[in-house]
Amino acid sequence: GDTGGITAANLTIETASAPEPAEFDFNGDGRTDYTVARDVGPGASGATNQIRWFTRENGSGTVTSYDWGSATTDFITPSDFDGDDKTDYAVWREAAAGVAGFYILQSQTNTFVFQNFGQTGDDPAIIGDYDGDGKSDPAVYRCPPFSDPDGQCFFYYRGSNANPGGNITFVPWGFGVQGDFFPNPGDFDGDGRYDFCIQRSNPAAPAQGQFVLLRSSDNGIEYINWGTSSDFIIPGDYDGDGKHDFCVRRTVSGARQHWVLTRTGATSFVQWGSTGDVSAPGDYDGDGSTDFAIWRGSATPGQSGFWVRNSSNAAVSFVPWGQCPNVSTCDFAVASSWVH
Repeated sequence: GDTGGITAANLTIETASAPEPAEFDFNGDGRTDYTVARDVGPGASGATNQIRWFTRENGSGTVTSYDWGSATTDFITPSDFDGDDKTDYAVWREAAAGVAGFYILQSQTNTFVFQNFGQTGDDPAIIGDYDGDGKSDPAVYRCPPFSDPDGQCFFYYRGSNANPGGNITFVPWGFGVQGDFFPNPGDFDGDGRYDFCIQRSNPAAPAQGQFVLLRSSDNGIEYINWGTSSDFIIPGDYDGDGKHDFCVRRTVSGARQHWVLTRTGATSFVQWGSTGDVSAPGDYDGDGSTDFAIWRGSATPGQSGFWVRNSSNAAVSFVPWGQCPNVSTCDFAVASSWVH
């Protein structure tokens, strides 16, 4: 496909690994569930703008709802923090250092855990398993404020593997200010640990996009030219080989175009969705590969929902879920949490 003359550079070819558990899988059946979050106003917990999560389980159709988080202060950050292969309800509350942190409802024990972590201005949409123990780790990406001079950016995470003291690991990656880079961590080398990756403008051709990857397996660095500098990142493993791929999305004449570069070097193009649709990638058919999916809001009752294109057979399905009375009160598609 045509990606504006951009090619992959320094691409390392590796053997396949086992696919990782499905993201946003709240019942542990290996398939991404249909989940939206909604501001329901004052809640029993005291929140003035309570977040209520509505999940329709993929397959069984079982419906659940949980009140978790505040719409005025919190970021949606669900992941498998307790290692039971089920996604846990979680939010990150932005605040000053020492106050900010992750509020996690662990599915294994149905208990609440607070992880004090991060500070105002951090990006918490980088949750993953950085130490390879099968549990997601609290993590944030931090750059100097936009109004400050260029400075060092860092990935911060608190691993759960052999870390009884709760020590924080920080990795310098990127030099600039907020907005210069977008974090895109994932397991790109298939060793079971998240790698550190950012998207930036290619210094040699600013209109082009460039991913800069630090592999956890050998500390090797890759510079991968893919897409344009204004493309959105739609993370996932699109060929099911156990390694995250590079997928970017842009809108052309109202159509959402997706360009994929796998870790084997294969490229593909898929047009899915239109202006206003929210990308909601996940493994909805349970085959180990990320599917193209969007959530489309509609003011007409019953017309809001997920449109999914299965990776296994390209079959298209529509699952009505959520609501959008008007643009300012639309539900939030939880599977869009990691899109940058």
